[in-house]
Amino acid sequence: MAIRANTGSAPDLNALRRARPADQAGWTRLPNHGLTGDLPEWPLEVEEPDMQEMALWNRMWRDFPQAHVWRRQHNEVQVAIYIRTAIFAASRSAKAPILTSFRQQSDALLLTPLALRSSRHTIDDQSGEPVVDMDVAQAGPLALVTPIKPPSVRDRMAGAQPAVAAEPEDDEDDEPTGPEEDEFE
Repeated sequence: MAIRANTGSAPDLNALRRARPADQAGWTRLPNHGLTGDLPEWPLEVEEPDMQEMALWNRMWRDFPQAHVWRRQHNEVQVAIYIRTAIFAASRSAKAPILTSFRQQSDALLLTPLALRSSRHTIDDQSGEPVVDMDVAQAGPLALVTPIKPPSVRDRMAGAQPAVAAEPEDDEDDEPTGPEEDEFE
């Protein structure tokens, strides 16, 4: 029997049940923007990037919150290969293997919501500053700077409407809305 990777549901930050040890493990909060300041240099020496590749390179590093993870993990080569694959995948001549590779690379770079949840990363919608701001020279995993405490079930259910609505008052001159029993005989 083979075990498949990435099967089962991804961790959910807003799960109702928080008693599981796996659910209590830390999440890393990413800022809602990419890197500021100097961007990494294009790492592929085989062929210089064209204007389209450089525009996408700059946009991904500046706009995508995942860039903070890529910088710490030194994923510059993977991002460059992803950019070349993305541009080729957008062309009409792209075949299924290229599209499959594009999807796998998207997951590896945490560009899909499922990949973000599986790796226990969340994007901070409120912060304008990086929550995790470590020097690249400090090797090691991302640190959980602020623990994320999800709202309690009571807090989430406080605004919920009751499932059973109050019964309407009986009006004597209302006509029945459903079919009569005699019609089915």
